[in-house]
Amino acid sequence: MGERGSPSGLSDLEIEVAKAIAAEWDAVAHKHPFSPEIYFYSMGNWLSPSRDYQLLKLLHVCSVLKLQGYGAMREHVLRCISESISDERPSTMIHQPWLLQALILHGSADGVASLEQLLISMTQKVVDKEKAHLVWLKANVFRKLYHLAFAKADFTCCLRVARDGHRLVDDVSGAAPNEVGLGEMQSNLLTCKHWKYLELRAAIEIASESDSARQSLLSVEAPATYFSDEHDYCIREVIDFDFGDECYVTPYGHSIIKGGDWMKTLSAILEAEGGFSSQQEIEVAQRIIAELVPLMEDLSDQENAFAAWSLSDFE
Repeated sequence: MGERGSPSGLSDLEIEVAKAIAAEWDAVAHKHPFSPEIYFYSMGNWLSPSRDYQLLKLLHVCSVLKLQGYGAMREHVLRCISESISDERPSTMIHQPWLLQALILHGSADGVASLEQLLISMTQKVVDKEKAHLVWLKANVFRKLYHLAFAKADFTCCLRVARDGHRLVDDVSGAAPNEVGLGEMQSNLLTCKHWKYLELRAAIEIASESDSARQSLLSVEAPATYFSDEHDYCIREVIDFDFGDECYVTPYGHSIIKGGDWMKTLSAILEAEGGFSSQQEIEVAQRIIAELVPLMEDLSDQENAFAAWSLSDFE
């Protein structure tokens, strides 16, 4: 009968309060059937991980008191939990005995098979999230390896690392985090296009001696489309936090696209005897050059202006 002499273990006052809360939920759910929790909780905390825990607690109270709205609420709460985009929520529920017990109790109302699918869905989200963390950890390690190899002019290593980084992040969905180790004013998305640019940047340095590098230079047949947005492959640099001023700069010197390095390297290979081994490669190189020519810009004025700046100007 519980500590207070009632089947629920609650006092009469607590039961009335619980019924009032459940009635409020029912009213909101009736008015906003697709997202009642947004209106049920204050806007300040409805997105927090505790929301699902609170929903689960309320569901359990409705069950204990055998309230009429339990069935509809159970369906909604379990759907919210199973579709949660945050791995924090299922992880917390799985590791806290009372939350897990409540989840199993209400998740099994339609049978063991239904509960199994719910738990599999939840645990898979945790696994996917952890896998993504591991991918970005490796990507940051590769980025540091690339930087060290570039500083040592080991462009063969740069080429290999850039390809490894590209393959690593190719199948990962969602936005990539900032590169670890960049300054507060800089950030860089470790996207496929960033890695592809780094691969090309290394390839132009050793194209004359490496067939592998020459193949890299032919790996983007439509550069005007692939590199149409500098946000995809350049380093974002914040100039002024207060006003949100920012710019995008290419890694390791001027742009090999706008500066013409990529195009000139391909042209030199075409002119060299035995530069490309097949007619197909020659045709691909010619198509890439045709796309790169309109993308070229005169960077000499910009570079000279930049070189003219020095700290002594501000002393």
